[in-house]
Amino acid sequence: MSRQTLLLLLLSLLTSGCSALTPHKAPTLAQGHIGQVLVASSSLQEGKSLLQHARSILQAIIDTNSEVVRRAESQDFIGAKRRVFDMAEINDPRNREASSAPLGLRDTISKALFHTQESARTNDASGAIQSYAPDIWRKANRILEDAATLSTYINFGLNADSAESLLIIAEEIEDTARQISGQTAVAGGYNLEDMERELAFMLATNNEQLIEADIWYLENFDPIPGTREWAFKPKPQIQRRDIFASDNNNTTGGFNDDDDDDDD
Repeated sequence: MSRQTLLLLLLSLLTSGCSALTPHKAPTLAQGHIGQVLVASSSLQEGKSLLQHARSILQAIIDTNSEVVRRAESQDFIGAKRRVFDMAEINDPRNREASSAPLGLRDTISKALFHTQESARTNDASGAIQSYAPDIWRKANRILEDAATLSTYINFGLNADSAESLLIIAEEIEDTARQISGQTAVAGGYNLEDMERELAFMLATNNEQLIEADIWYLENFDPIPGTREWAFKPKPQIQRRDIFASDNNNTTGGFNDDDDDDDD
């Protein structure tokens, strides 16, 4: 970035009251837990929320399942079974040798349930969170049950011995995946869309905002070792003198420089 651009940026900050130089206030701990579910999770490297990650897994399962159907309908049983193995890996990647394997569907949903429940237990939880979160947690356990059912169907697919049986199983897989994601509504059911909507409503009733400026805190929200408590890491502060520095650390031309200019 050029020196001129940096000075223009500084002028903009000064005329707006230097608001960008003021550290954003961290969310409450209760909001931090809800933020993991709705906005961004410290458990994920992609900057996604737990619900976003769960939806991504479900969509990948649906897409891969379509390949299973296509191959099974063309009597490519071996090819269809390979895609079922791919689908099983998407659903639960814990068998990968890499330690950085992403969260599977049930682990992701379990974490979302955990943070929803913990939000109501924190000392700084608002009345709205204390009132709504336990009921949302109770209903959202249905999602975890449906995810277990989806895993069962995928295991059936792994053990299928014909293209015909695979087609029957694939239909159940698609129906269940769409039900969990909320793409297909089921009477008396509860899905990710329901959970997201009710959590957002819960925050709105008390005007609690999880704005984008708080994402850093959510991505750095971790358990305290040896306790059941969670905390935000301290946010690094931007020092004003960095704004005056050029890319090569030459500070000539700035305030209190050593050249012959008059700084007054």
